[in-house]
Amino acid sequence: MAGDDRVLRGHPPARDAAGQHDAGVPAPEGGTGPARRLRMPVGDPIIAFTRLRLADGLPMVVERTTLPAAYVPGLQAEDLNGSLYDLLTSRYGIDLVSGTSRLEPVMPDAKSAGWLDIPTTQPCLAIHGISFDSRDRVLEYTSALYRGDRYAFTTELRTTPTRRATAKGL
Repeated sequence: MAGDDRVLRGHPPARDAAGQHDAGVPAPEGGTGPARRLRMPVGDPIIAFTRLRLADGLPMVVERTTLPAAYVPGLQAEDLNGSLYDLLTSRYGIDLVSGTSRLEPVMPDAKSAGWLDIPTTQPCLAIHGISFDSRDRVLEYTSALYRGDRYAFTTELRTTPTRRATAKGL
């Protein structure tokens, strides 16, 4: 659930550059990764896309998202210029209510570094996460690469473990 944090950080979102968008493409043969992360049968159609997220006109995040195609029929690349979560609520009646994410420092690959306009030697922050809807279904898997020189994250800790806090697959 990382995509809309630019506004919370005080950066007006610029028009995002939508990257590849494969509507309803089945997971590749033997590609159990997306199915496992989304907790769905291997071979069920997925939608996967990559977006370059901007703030103040500057590249901030390369965000790769995978969704079960059955939850978002008719989703097209031109639908992805704004908030995905607003679109899920307004068009599909889906409310995301929670998520589990893993944060780690990484070095960017050449393609991501080019999108972010940074050298491959600049550290970045990667977040891999799953989001749950109000019916407790896994709705999305997101892998986002944040510029390390423009982001800081704050986390909240709780003393009571939840089922989602121990979720595998990230």
